[in-house]
Amino acid sequence: MDSDCPKSANGKTLFDGVELKVYDRVLSPETISGFLSRMDDWPPEDCKLDGLVWPPEDEEIKKMLTPEALREWDYDIFRFNEITNRHPLFWITMAVLHFYELPQKLQIDKDRLRRFLATVESGYNDCIYHNSLHAADVTHALHCLLDCQETWRSFSPEELFACILAAGIHDLGHPGVTNMYMVKLKHPVALRYENICVLENHSWSMAQTLLESPKFDPLSHLSLERRKELQSMIRGQVLRTDMTLHYELTKEIIAFAATRDGEPAEGRLSSPLNLADDTQRRAALQLLVHSADLSNLCKRWDIHIQWSHAILSEFFSQGDYEKHQGLPVSEIGIRNICNGRLVSSQH
Repeated sequence: MDSDCPKSANGKTLFDGVELKVYDRVLSPETISGFLSRMDDWPPEDCKLDGLVWPPEDEEIKKMLTPEALREWDYDIFRFNEITNRHPLFWITMAVLHFYELPQKLQIDKDRLRRFLATVESGYNDCIYHNSLHAADVTHALHCLLDCQETWRSFSPEELFACILAAGIHDLGHPGVTNMYMVKLKHPVALRYENICVLENHSWSMAQTLLESPKFDPLSHLSLERRKELQSMIRGQVLRTDMTLHYELTKEIIAFAATRDGEPAEGRLSSPLNLADDTQRRAALQLLVHSADLSNLCKRWDIHIQWSHAILSEFFSQGDYEKHQGLPVSEIGIRNICNGRLVSSQH
């Protein structure tokens, strides 16, 4: 990073006096190349489950997973990552599922659920931003949105289970580069999905492989038809996290909110979504997952800047990789920013 950026006593970059936790990280070209080359190496033959048993025994983990703690919008996910030995997604997802009593209501096989969640977490690369910590943060934010005003009561247990899983898997296998880069590179994964929602389709494909395996599928006791319905629901929610579909989704929601029972809502700018309508329910769940994915923008300032600088650092690493390959550097990857602010060209 730029040498003129202010540093803390620990040598880490400062932003408005706040020490940035991951901004100084760099993904080397070799690391990114490894992520890209292993995109089809899935699923793993085995996954370590040591210590990943519900309920947790560690007192600090238990304290951070109480219903009261989980309701905190400005949850310290970075501290939680430390005390769980970098298994935040497994524990957050387990806690959220049990908050809504979904394992009991859906008669979920505990061993398969444990194996599924641990394997999903292992499938996240050690990216600077798109990693299992981000997935855990999104899952927690989704829980806050569902719990607020008891929104969750509008959905069935199966629908809740689907959206919680979607939040956890939405960036599975992310290689630390953008969809645009994948298309520019003509990567086999981009070609496979015809350049449409490339990484989102890839994440869903990885999760689908697990969900179609008796070894991992926690809902294997359901009928094939119902499992396919839930898979379709999860897929739709994951694909709608693609920012190129943001305006399509918001336009759809606004159109629904401007009508009541299929007719224009007179005398008001909007009306609540009709959650008795399957199409609107589907869109509402997609919006919840998409909103959770963007939620760090709405967190307390000292939390928000950790995430905003993490994505900057990941973009810069992509730019380094493009330069290493002799490709034009994407605008987002040009290192002309210090602490999120433009710096003079001589730097």
